[in-house]
Amino acid sequence: MSRSIEGLIFDLDGTVYLGNAALPGAVEGIAALRQQGKHVLFVSNKPLEPRDTYAKKLANLGIDATPDDVITSAYVLGYHLAQTEPHLNLYVVGEENLLHELRGHGLQIVNEFMEQDPMDVIRTNGVDAVVVAFDRTLSYRKLNTAYQALQTGARFFATNADKACPMPGGAIPDAGGTIAALEHMTGRKVELLAGKPSNLITQVALQK
Repeated sequence: MSRSIEGLIFDLDGTVYLGNAALPGAVEGIAALRQQGKHVLFVSNKPLEPRDTYAKKLANLGIDATPDDVITSAYVLGYHLAQTEPHLNLYVVGEENLLHELRGHGLQIVNEFMEQDPMDVIRTNGVDAVVVAFDRTLSYRKLNTAYQALQTGARFFATNADKACPMPGGAIPDAGGTIAALEHMTGRKVELLAGKPSNLITQVALQK
């Protein structure tokens, strides 16, 4: 490998591992690169787990990693918004770990108020932006709340836009379908995408 290359960024799902098994050659290849002095980072569009969980999974597969070696779409979105627009009220179509990640960056999440009527929440608390993510707990209530917020002028962000997530034996629906539904219903387009293939995740990775 060229000596001018100082580091490499590897996708995780379907590249380094699939499910709980490393893909052939991944462990040995990454070890060989590190022996050559290359800096190795790992990225995932999945906003489902904190970075330390991914690091532990890699370690269990025989790949040394710390949370700082892992960049997820959830981390990128939280990091970027904390640096640029930290006072936005966010409604998140996502799972609890994503909410925890965003709160960890000091961001304001209004999901806890959403047991009330969505329009009452929007009028009372304000929703500055909707964040759409891979969400295995997606419900009509979540979709309707996001729709109503976007219709009243909230901005439209997403962690990732993958159509499907690779799994052992097949794939499962990802955030792309939810994004497409909201775009179709509202006539709006996502204005900020945190994960691949956006430049944002690359910029954050290069800072590492």
